[in-house]
Amino acid sequence: MSTLEPFNLKGKVAVITGGAGLLGPEFAEALAGAGARVMLVDLHEEKGRKTAARVARTTAGSVCFHKADVSDPAAVDSLFKVVAKTFKRVDILVNAVIGVGKNHFGPLEDYTWEDWNHVMRVSVGSTFLCSKAAAALMKKKKSGVIINMGSIYGVVGADPRIYGKSGINSPAVYAASKGAILNLTRYLAVYLAPYGIRVNALSPGGVWNHQDPGFVKRYSARNPMNRMLLKEELRGSLLFLASQASSYVNGHNLMVDGGWTAW
Repeated sequence: MSTLEPFNLKGKVAVITGGAGLLGPEFAEALAGAGARVMLVDLHEEKGRKTAARVARTTAGSVCFHKADVSDPAAVDSLFKVVAKTFKRVDILVNAVIGVGKNHFGPLEDYTWEDWNHVMRVSVGSTFLCSKAAAALMKKKKSGVIINMGSIYGVVGADPRIYGKSGINSPAVYAASKGAILNLTRYLAVYLAPYGIRVNALSPGGVWNHQDPGFVKRYSARNPMNRMLLKEELRGSLLFLASQASSYVNGHNLMVDGGWTAW
């Protein structure tokens, strides 16, 4: 076997939730580029379809789109019925949906109960619902990979100094939801291992997305590598977790944070 053969995903089927978001397209590029057939799932239909078409052109791969609210149990059930009918299987699930409240970056004192419940339902709820539905299909093949999106703030507390005098901070519900996802990952890894299903988490540091220059400067000064993460830098880590290259990696949280959590 060649060194690169374990990374080959030819014949595999991957479902990516949050497919039209910041990271979904990057994940689609990685998996489709390695040979997988990819279904992007998102609520934003126009953006999702354009993303799927672009990734298909870029990778010369098989990429399609399905509109669904993955925080709704009925919609998730319908989604995986479509997956089963279309592909007859699912090998890789990437739970990449991120819930955002209306007043998401406001201070703790102003954060509403409605926003808290919304984020927990979308982020944690969708991870639970989609993992449960995907696992039911994976069990039939006695193999599969589930990758959940964590964060540095699911492991350590947010550093309010990097937000300066903006009056905002990374919200408490983001930390709570990511912490919940990381421990759900560990639970599922143990529970599903007897069925040949591996479950891991991928936890990025701050991803550069044209943020305020002052914030970028403060974040970079706090990071050992003195910069923010570029979204395309997550492709290799995701491909590792999704492929046989990580065949004995289970219940792990892969930090891609430039050393943020090392000090």
